[in-house]
Amino acid sequence: MEKKSIIPDELRYAVTRKCDGACRHCYNQSGKDIDRLSSGDFIQILKDVHTLNPNLDRITLTGGEPLIEKDKVLEISRFARSLGVRVRLVTRGWELSSDVCNELREAGVTRIQIGLDSSGECGYEDDLHMKWDTFHSWLRN
Repeated sequence: MEKKSIIPDELRYAVTRKCDGACRHCYNQSGKDIDRLSSGDFIQILKDVHTLNPNLDRITLTGGEPLIEKDKVLEISRFARSLGVRVRLVTRGWELSSDVCNELREAGVTRIQIGLDSSGECGYEDDLHMKWDTFHSWLRN
């Protein structure tokens, strides 16, 4: 039986683990300063995978909160755009403004996914009795 290589058609990159949200539901140790892979490292991986699979058509940039490292997001997005690769950004949305959205669009971000911790005014209360309601906090800004 011949072995076949598996070549990714999508890449996901946690731009940073940094985040000051301290959300109870966070699954990836966000908030800790444990970044290991630089934007240059990820660009090289993207370049290598794209060489192996020119049909690679999208990457997803996540975090922590990726917009804490906005320059990394922009650098990676510009490079991905130069390859014809679509960029999706997953963010809590607190850092978004019309200027930031324009910068992201110009750099090549084609989709933004905003995490909403709740859908109502009550939100939820964490172990420290702090109320969390990302949706309404985001709308207020």
